[in-house]
Amino acid sequence: MAEVVLNNPNGEAAASRPAPLACSNCRLKHLRCDAVQPICSRCDADALECNYTPSRRGLVGRNSKKPDRSSRNRTPQHRMAATAMGPAIAHQPQYQPHQNQQRHPPQQQQQQQWPASPATPPSERQQATPALTAPYTDSSLLNHRPLSPACAPTTDGNERFVRLYYAMFHSGHPFLVPRSHYAALPYPQSLTAVIHFVGGHYVSPPPGENARNETAAALTSDKTQSVHMVQAALLFSIALHARNEPQNAMTFLRQAVDMAIGLGLNDPSAADRMQDPVIAESLRRTWWELYIIEGYLAALHQQTSFRCNTVDRLPPLPGEDADYAHARFSQAAQSLDDFERRLFSDELSTFSSFSFRIAATRILGKVIAVASSDDARAEEVQAMDNAIMSWKHNLPASKESIFNQYGEVDSMLAQSHVLINCASIMLHFPRSELPLTLPNTARAVDCAKNIALVPPTSAQHAIKAIAASKELVSLAAMPWPVERHSPLLICGLVLACVVQLSECSSRASARAHSCLQEHRDRVTLIMGVLKKFSRHWEIARRTLAQLRVVAKGVFDPQPPAEFSVTFGSSSYDNPLVEAADSSWLNLFFTDALQTQGLLETDVAGF
Repeated sequence: MAEVVLNNPNGEAAASRPAPLACSNCRLKHLRCDAVQPICSRCDADALECNYTPSRRGLVGRNSKKPDRSSRNRTPQHRMAATAMGPAIAHQPQYQPHQNQQRHPPQQQQQQQWPASPATPPSERQQATPALTAPYTDSSLLNHRPLSPACAPTTDGNERFVRLYYAMFHSGHPFLVPRSHYAALPYPQSLTAVIHFVGGHYVSPPPGENARNETAAALTSDKTQSVHMVQAALLFSIALHARNEPQNAMTFLRQAVDMAIGLGLNDPSAADRMQDPVIAESLRRTWWELYIIEGYLAALHQQTSFRCNTVDRLPPLPGEDADYAHARFSQAAQSLDDFERRLFSDELSTFSSFSFRIAATRILGKVIAVASSDDARAEEVQAMDNAIMSWKHNLPASKESIFNQYGEVDSMLAQSHVLINCASIMLHFPRSELPLTLPNTARAVDCAKNIALVPPTSAQHAIKAIAASKELVSLAAMPWPVERHSPLLICGLVLACVVQLSECSSRASARAHSCLQEHRDRVTLIMGVLKKFSRHWEIARRTLAQLRVVAKGVFDPQPPAEFSVTFGSSSYDNPLVEAADSSWLNLFFTDALQTQGLLETDVAGF
């Protein structure tokens, strides 16, 4: 049984008592758990997902009936920590825009003066590490000392949003320093504002337009050219995409890409210039995360290339997430060339799940170059399909399942499968007859404008698009807390649902067909997953409402009529069109359908 040890105001340790709950990780490893929610201290320090399953034993026995005589000596904060056993995230305080507050490790809260705020004179700051040479000079990195894990971060101010960021979002985009090192790094106000903004989406209600504008203002008012600004703009672009603001997301993403290349973040030796290995790994991960996000959004916006894919010099590949979280760097960083040569080498080299995520994005980048071209040679299309299937068949045994040895989801590997199956759908779906079979109500659906149609060429394209959509549905059926992972999964699931609805519509005349119920079950599963995502991200709420209209047209067809789909304060009137008119695809991710307009902040000078 886990125990909670409390200290009274005089600093004396009170008698320990059993905690009614222990998280799954602590139970699995037979370790004591302090049962803090939404994430216990051990999982917080190790950057692990923290899940609670109520104990079947409870607190049965004589000891559980004894009154706790030490409660008189406890402060309200102590009693709250000892009894916080209910679902914490659903009852979090409402998101409030961040304030310029400093974070301090608990053991130095009274006299701690490091990390220094931007207003602190340089003479009062701690001695900096040796300076980097241009163009890698980053004032926010120069004033740091080698990181050491913080024991128990303070919960003052906006710390609760930092905890939510790491508990709910970080595993899907792990490029900032691990949670245990966060308090020791002097992140600037612009980056902490974005972290608070992202973490705020996991409270109810999530941040509104005012909070978004204040966060954007914090970024645009910071004119420094630094890695931290790259990270802030990248994080903000992901959040804006998930809020269904594609134009704004692309604006900040382009700023992040331009700044990263200008700083030389893609240079193979950029990370090696950092003395701290955690910072060095964070820099490598920042570049590759930028590469992946730009590639994925380029595909969703029907672009044929993306800038990160045009640079020649590239940094080493990131290591495993677990090693990064525990600051284990025993293995030398491997290059992309090492990864490409692995299939022809006799040596048994192991590569991280992050590396396979990068490889999937590289294939996606090749697919979008030919996906919308109706004059692409059959050999080119076949070569892309070969690359997709080669990625799948050459996964090592340790990467065949998205679950690790502890039963936890490998988020990087799960995203890799989403990326590679999206590439397959974008390659084959436009070349199949499936787009011609969707109902007219599909004109209202977002999230797939990027699929440009070409004349159908082979029945094999429909088969392969359907197979890819089934693999995405299988991911959605896994017993994992999907809302704790990247919101980029949403558009992949929407693409899979579109393919399934197309197949259902093509079989609509044969209502008794044995496969029809199977397709229907897949559609309802995806809609259930989107429902979970919709608690936090607007893009899931909108696409879920739109897919319901489409699904109703497939499974419960009505006589032709005009319809109106309303989302929030916006209404979109969509007249029905002929079934053969497949221009509905151009409404997916159409910029005119954004819920919000351009930010009320001048981003040109960012």
